Amino acid sequence: MGSPEVKKFAVSVIVALLMSAGLVAASTATASAAPYPPPFETNCNATSQGAVNRLERPRLRVNIRPRGTNRAPRGTVRVNYVRRDGGQRRSYSRDYNGQPTVYSFPALRQPGRYYVVIRFNPPRGSVFKSCTDSANQFVRNRPRS
Repeated sequence: MGSPEVKKFAVSVIVALLMSAGLVAASTATASAAPYPPPFETNCNATSQGAVNRLERPRLRVNIRPRGTNRAPRGTVRVNYVRRDGGQRRSYSRDYNGQPTVYSFPALRQPGRYYVVIRFNPPRGSVFKSCTDSANQFVRNRPRS
């Protein structure tokens, strides 16, 4: 098959190709790194107005504060009203613009105690993490005049 010099050259080319393929494969496997910047923790705070009449619209104050940065978190707030006695559930979704906000919701027609749960959901690719909080809401029968 040819001279020994040609055989040595062919073997060295094959070895060089195999080595470069091995180095490329090794370098792509170690290229993954932690996302930058790291995600910031958020602290949710939900405050209800306490008690409302049966036909009044309940209001809920929501404040979301980040930890470790002064940037304002933006995203969506999911609010769930769950009646403790009967399990009635109502869910609402509102946009959050980074400032403490008071949201108003349709009247809760059944009197009783409600458990209000909020969940902040940042948009995809945000540097903020989601958070949750809860509050209590009492709905009383409308007083007679």
